[in-house]
Amino acid sequence: MGTRYLTAVVHKGEYRVAQFGQFNGHFGGAGFEILSFLLSLRLNSKKLEGFMKGLAESKFVDEETAYSLRTEFSPLVPNPFNPWMPQFRGEFGCDVLYELFERGIENRAPLLLLNHLEFAANGLFCACAYVIDLDNSMFEIYEGGPERVALPGERFYGMSPGKNPNLPPTSSKHGPVGLFMKWSFDELPSQ
Repeated sequence: MGTRYLTAVVHKGEYRVAQFGQFNGHFGGAGFEILSFLLSLRLNSKKLEGFMKGLAESKFVDEETAYSLRTEFSPLVPNPFNPWMPQFRGEFGCDVLYELFERGIENRAPLLLLNHLEFAANGLFCACAYVIDLDNSMFEIYEGGPERVALPGERFYGMSPGKNPNLPPTSSKHGPVGLFMKWSFDELPSQ
């Protein structure tokens, strides 16, 4: 069973990453991976430089473009777990952060991404949303479910789920994910 989640990065007032993840979205899975990634950026200026370069060059594409790219490369790799364009699959999740870093360091082509930000509006299916806010140097964790919904003033308050056919349907009983915890980059927990 998957624990669906969202990995988002905000830079210069815009969401530069809004990556859907299908599996291991709980705090001990994706949450730990993202926290570890942020701690490594803090300790390694070269890694931060590569990540920022990869992030700056990444761009969102629409569903039609993503489908076209997937089908264009699929015949080359007959395996259903095709490694081409993994960022368009739910298994990719928070690995998008490492991919941005690697592309920035290796001067590879920009990473093309789908914008799944509206998934945060679906607290029934979005177990967690992890937001790296580079503008405010904050790491924020949002949680879904009936007990935790977005409150006025929170990042996802008032967000509408949209009509993306590739994301789970929404429920009127569950609103957007609500803030669970947040830390400044200088105060990130080490464990």
